[in-house]
Amino acid sequence: MDYVNGNMNAGEKVILKARPSWAALIPSAIWAVIIEAIYVVLRVTILNDWFEKIENNGGGNGTATAEVLSRITGTLYGTIALIIKIVPHALVAFIILYKTFKLLSTKLAVTNKRIFGKVLGMKKTKYIDVRLDAMDGIALKDSALGNLLHYYTVTIYSMSKDNVEVPNIANAKEFRDKVIEIKDEFEKEARRIQADEIAEAMERRKAAQKDVFEDFQTDNRLNELNK
Repeated sequence: MDYVNGNMNAGEKVILKARPSWAALIPSAIWAVIIEAIYVVLRVTILNDWFEKIENNGGGNGTATAEVLSRITGTLYGTIALIIKIVPHALVAFIILYKTFKLLSTKLAVTNKRIFGKVLGMKKTKYIDVRLDAMDGIALKDSALGNLLHYYTVTIYSMSKDNVEVPNIANAKEFRDKVIEIKDEFEKEARRIQADEIAEAMERRKAAQKDVFEDFQTDNRLNELNK
């Protein structure tokens, strides 16, 4: 079940869900290309002779093949060579996969009562749950690339909790405008309910005062008859 639909409370309805932007993968892709480019340059220049010596010592033919490297993993230099060969690709894979998983796991929605969702962090997942009457405001932050590709970080200001940031939202402007609209409607409804409660309380007070006055008049008439 979808995270948002699976965490709805009684009487709630989803007004709008935020959509993560896949354009946010572009910076990670750029970093991946840079890392791979640096590795290739180092591999064919500075590290080329060193790799050839290791391969030749391991009985190879001067070609950096997985078979040659696997035969020399028992040596220190062979192990270092494997690390140098694997780490850049592993780092690139981690950067892309982490960013992809973070985008897939980002959930944010506004209902008729609250804003809630979750964002994956490096150490732990951050969960968001802010009631509309406890929300102090909402704002957008952007980067140069985000502004160009129209994705933003949504910042939710809360009176009772720490402020929360949800990055890489594609429909951030629509989400912000809808939250402001729903909050205004929520506050108007809250004021209407409060006004109705005050009016009802005043009516009950008037009725109580009337009953007291009528009881007082009844007591006076009874006293006069007894005289």
